[in-house]
Amino acid sequence: MRIKVINKEEKIKINLVLPNSVIKSKIISSSIQKYVGDNISKDVMKKIYQVIKEYIKENGHFNLVEVDSKDGTFVKIVL
Repeated sequence: MRIKVINKEEKIKINLVLPNSVIKSKIISSSIQKYVGDNISKDVMKKIYQVIKEYIKENGHFNLVEVDSKDGTFVKIVL
């Protein structure tokens, strides 16, 4: 997973490279639970990770989020 944030006005560039297995972490699952409202078990997160891994293997990496705002901030998350 690559997270890239660029702010052209303030000349800030942030590049983070994280393994896709971060999806299985407790921090991510608790964040998802806040928005979904259901209890998500480790088994569900492992299944999500397996599906994403298979998709990347068949189709290659893809942009999960790509935002270019008016104030010059650019955010891109690639899985």
